[in-house]
Amino acid sequence: MHGKISAMDELSDFAKALAEALELEGVEVDVARVLSLASDAAHAYVRPAAPVATFLAGVAAGRAGVTEASIQAALDRAADFCARPPEDLG
Repeated sequence: MHGKISAMDELSDFAKALAEALELEGVEVDVARVLSLASDAAHAYVRPAAPVATFLAGVAAGRAGVTEASIQAALDRAADFCARPPEDLG
């Protein structure tokens, strides 16, 4: 891909710029992991669950102190939740 920017590169650049705009300098975004969570939520439940799941994972990481460990733990918990059948919600 010499000389070309992939969609994933563009999304990574977007995530970095947005993090800076939100004054989250130094926060690394694992774009592939976030997209995987969004996909899991959308396919397990309904499409609008994707942004809700990723937002709530971000809130959970923020409340835990926004460390690499808290981010990974929040993504893990959200992915585990999305792996549950919808009928187990209630």
